Amino acid sequence: EKVLEGIVVVGMEAVGTDRAAVYIYDAERDRLDVSYAHGLSQTYLDFLVTSFRSVPGSRILQKPDMVWVRDAWHDPEARPLWEAARREGIRSYLVLPLIHLQQVLGALVFYHDEIRDYGPEERQLCQALADHAAAVLENALLYRETQRRLVELSALHEIDLQVSAALDLEQVLETIAEQLQRILGVSTLYIGLYDAERDELDLQVIVDDGEPRSPLRMKGSETAGLAGWVVRTRECLWVDDMLEERDRLPVEAVQFGDPTRSLVVMPLVIKGKVVGVLSAQSYEPHAFDPGDRRLLAEIATQAAIAIENARLYQAEREARELAERLQETAVLVNSSLNLQEVLELILDQLVQVVPYDSGAIHILEADATRVIAVRNLPPEEIGHRYPLDRYVYNRRLAQGEGPLVIRDAREGDEGWTAVEGLEHVRANIGVPLWVRGRVIGALTVDSRQPGVYTEADARVVQAFAQQAAIAIENARLYEETARRLVQTQVLHEVMLAASSTLDFDQVLGRTIETLHGAMGVEFLCFALPDENGEGLRLHPAQIGYPTPAEQVRLSLDGSVCGQVFQSGEPMVVGDVGETPFYRQGAPTVRSELAIPVCVGGRVIGVLNVESRHLNAFDEEDLAFYTAIAAQLGIALENARLYQETTRRLAEAQILREISLVAASALDFDQVLERTIRALDRTLGVEYLNFMLPDENGEHMVTHPSMLGFAPPPEGVFRFPVNRCITGRVYRTGRATLVPDVSQDPDYAVGAEDVCSELAVPVRVGDEVVAVLNLESSQPNRFTEEDLAFYTTVAGQLGIALQNARLYRREQQQRQEVETLYRAAQALTTTLDLRDVLDRILTELQQVVPYDSASVQLLRDG
Repeated sequence: EKVLEGIVVVGMEAVGTDRAAVYIYDAERDRLDVSYAHGLSQTYLDFLVTSFRSVPGSRILQKPDMVWVRDAWHDPEARPLWEAARREGIRSYLVLPLIHLQQVLGALVFYHDEIRDYGPEERQLCQALADHAAAVLENALLYRETQRRLVELSALHEIDLQVSAALDLEQVLETIAEQLQRILGVSTLYIGLYDAERDELDLQVIVDDGEPRSPLRMKGSETAGLAGWVVRTRECLWVDDMLEERDRLPVEAVQFGDPTRSLVVMPLVIKGKVVGVLSAQSYEPHAFDPGDRRLLAEIATQAAIAIENARLYQAEREARELAERLQETAVLVNSSLNLQEVLELILDQLVQVVPYDSGAIHILEADATRVIAVRNLPPEEIGHRYPLDRYVYNRRLAQGEGPLVIRDAREGDEGWTAVEGLEHVRANIGVPLWVRGRVIGALTVDSRQPGVYTEADARVVQAFAQQAAIAIENARLYEETARRLVQTQVLHEVMLAASSTLDFDQVLGRTIETLHGAMGVEFLCFALPDENGEGLRLHPAQIGYPTPAEQVRLSLDGSVCGQVFQSGEPMVVGDVGETPFYRQGAPTVRSELAIPVCVGGRVIGVLNVESRHLNAFDEEDLAFYTAIAAQLGIALENARLYQETTRRLAEAQILREISLVAASALDFDQVLERTIRALDRTLGVEYLNFMLPDENGEHMVTHPSMLGFAPPPEGVFRFPVNRCITGRVYRTGRATLVPDVSQDPDYAVGAEDVCSELAVPVRVGDEVVAVLNLESSQPNRFTEEDLAFYTTVAGQLGIALQNARLYRREQQQRQEVETLYRAAQALTTTLDLRDVLDRILTELQQVVPYDSASVQLLRDG
């Protein structure tokens, strides 16, 4: 500034003018820019900058000769200056090129308010002054350049010292930003890091007009504007004036903050790899000269080295920390042999290694992977099976491929298949779990954001999975050993129960209690054929179901138990929701295992176990519960044989007792009463009566001795012989077994709760004389065996009734003979007619009971 001022002052004194200016040549823009002016307005100077190409002074750049404009108001060559010159008050001006070593450095211009003529001597003097000024200006420019270079080198050295001393990446970036602001004086800049694997540009430092802004992450270099273009092309981008060059930009700029006029965007490259991007910007056009560009290029080189060193240090530190975390994780997850605890520990520790929104652990089965633990996923996902033939992603993991990185699940990467309930998953890492050279399962982590996982993240998860697989296998082996021990103990308990009692209810109750207590069985029931053989009923002993067993009937075709009962084959249902013939017993049930209970090749029942988890039962469960079912089958058969033997003994005892009563007593009422008591005592009969036809054979009337029935007000039941089941048996002589009385139109109600009936004819010889009738509150209560037994009882009662009748007839005949004998004796002992007639009527009362009688005599004539 001082050198330029001195040149102007000396020139003004030599020429005799009050206005002058020095212009410096800008080679980049190929024009003269005002460097120092005296006596000129800023408006006029701005006009010269914008109109430089049209004014006469611009000729010195093509031909370095003096330019004299005698009349700036009227000279045709100065037409573009006319208006501006008049406003400024300038009439004449002289332009002297400043030349050093045949290079134009600039121009010295003298302005006059009046028309001024220069003679040859004055022109020579002015040119000598200009040559001297050019030499002085060159020295000053060289000095300024030298000083600037010293400042640049000092600044670069200072940057190098600071970034070399800092290995923290954030601190390195802040240091670079501070030095850029100090050295170049810029107030707007940004520094970004580029992740090639993620194709992600992370602008960690943003300064807008001196104010720091929040970091900005742009996904994909294709959409990152000018910075993305620089990353892709590895070329520097210089924009002197955004307003003039916007249409010529290679890509559309991404605007954040107030718009700037000039900018530079440079790639940060080391070893042929782009590690970031640096940008300095200004709100003024043409803010950066070649020196600034040179300095920025050197700073960019230093920044790339510093960033790479910081990244390497950070990577080494992260690797060391990861190794320590993995070691801690290995110790922690192997500290327990409880499988559920191990799985929870794995998912807890995994988030410390790789952040995730949700995760799952799969176990490999024969043809699928099954989920055994989840984090931040629906609970019903546990137990879910992914068949390998349908899910390519799971098949690849099962085959040992991986780690697999899903960058965007919605694009179907790596064979990913959309699953209901997992719509939130956008990115995923899946790694196989290897143990001793074989895959035992898979570990997966998910993110709601696409593209967040890299191959480096996958390698970290894989390293973690190696420790997790060992922990899972150890826990599985331990639990498998413990499980088999428990199963052995349970089988032993069931065998003891089956061998210690012949009461099946007690055996089943102890079995259910043992399974629930020792193995945590959630749902268990035992199905038996119902009374009519058309479906299955449940044994009262059950666990887990809200509906009482007595209220449940299972269809043979519409239930899993029914299917198993019919086929005789066990059935494992991994997901009851996909089974059309599943009959819901509890709303939380997800899987089912049904085992047929067989005796001698005949299915007699079904053992049914259910769980709240999907695919809860495997082949080992099938083998175990098959063994349990076999023991229950033996217990049930033993109980049946015992009950059958006990019943037959009871029936034989009853028949013997009836025979003894019939042989020792000729009173049928006494025989029937003792028979009823014996049946009630021994077989627990609910309802029993003995039906006899009335005198005219139109009604069936109950004998006074009956069991269970409440006598009607008239004392006995009277049913029309053609409108009751006992009347039908009496008429046809055929026994009737009615499983459901509501379906028989001849049923006559004797008790409101009766459901089934058995009526057997009582014969004397070939004649049906009565009907033995039994009824029950249970449907289908009576069997063919009951029919055979009660037919025998009816036979005994028929014999007793015949004997009673014969005995009564013989007694009557003897009484009649005795009466006749006494009457004959009485008649021979008197000749009094009235006395004879009284004796006749008295003896007649003994033979034939009567209410009134008379004797009539015939008289002759």
